[in-house]
Amino acid sequence: MDIDINQLKYCDRGNKKWTSLMLPEHVEMLRQFANEEYYKTPKPMLDPYQVQEIEEKIHYAMEFHYQVKFDVWYDGFVERVSGHIHYLDPIRKEIRLKNDDGDVERVKFANIIDVIVEDT
Repeated sequence: MDIDINQLKYCDRGNKKWTSLMLPEHVEMLRQFANEEYYKTPKPMLDPYQVQEIEEKIHYAMEFHYQVKFDVWYDGFVERVSGHIHYLDPIRKEIRLKNDDGDVERVKFANIIDVIVEDT
């Protein structure tokens, strides 16, 4: 019985052939990675006037011990961090915030996008 190879129908299973060779944990990580990459945003560029306004808000909040909220850019995502300014570190170029729980969190100057001072 001779079978002509050209007469056979080629049937590709697409991504199924690759996922069957991987562990389910790997497949889940690939799906999660694809979703996270989709939602990442580039870091916004601030002009010198915006940087100056942010610095003035930080000094004002530190002088009168007001609570502040920072919009901080971390690896493609914007996170809101709040607390009282505990210390400005010019050598490491970061701000140390003390939150309501008493924990100290470090925020890099370069990653700050916006500052909101709660002067109530």
